[in-house]
Amino acid sequence: MAEDQPAEKKKSPVLLVGIVAAIMVLEGVAVFAIAKISGGPSGADAAELQGADGAGLPDYIELPLVNDTFPNTSSGRVWRWDIEVQILVRPKNEEIVAREMELKNAQVREAVGMIIRSAEDRHLNEPTMATIRRQIEAKMNELFGRTGDDLPLIEGVLIPRLTQAPGDF
Repeated sequence: MAEDQPAEKKKSPVLLVGIVAAIMVLEGVAVFAIAKISGGPSGADAAELQGADGAGLPDYIELPLVNDTFPNTSSGRVWRWDIEVQILVRPKNEEIVAREMELKNAQVREAVGMIIRSAEDRHLNEPTMATIRRQIEAKMNELFGRTGDDLPLIEGVLIPRLTQAPGDF
């Protein structure tokens, strides 16, 4: 029975491929024409940053805060954390902060030590140390107070060194 029916002619896909290619070319030409008519993307203007003269970005002064070693057992093992902390202050607040640091030296070391001793292992191993920085900054602003304009004296915390070593060997 199947032999009695004539075989169906297969249509060539060349016509279909040609139509799709023509549509794609027309689409490309249309996008190019619209981009030319609209004038293209707008240019970016460069802006100069200011800071040295005090008119733009504020300059900060780095003051050493703590350079010490503190233990931590939050992981179940004793680790000794060697930490160096510096604080960022505005030049106009430098004398106030330096005087406060001198008067409250033991309180500062105790506060930083307490933060390191009670910190969770994952916070001490953060790549950016954001949690430890935030905790130290909050505690130092609590200790040192605020300016007359009700702004914090401490603008930021830098931790150039925070290394761990086993403390139970």
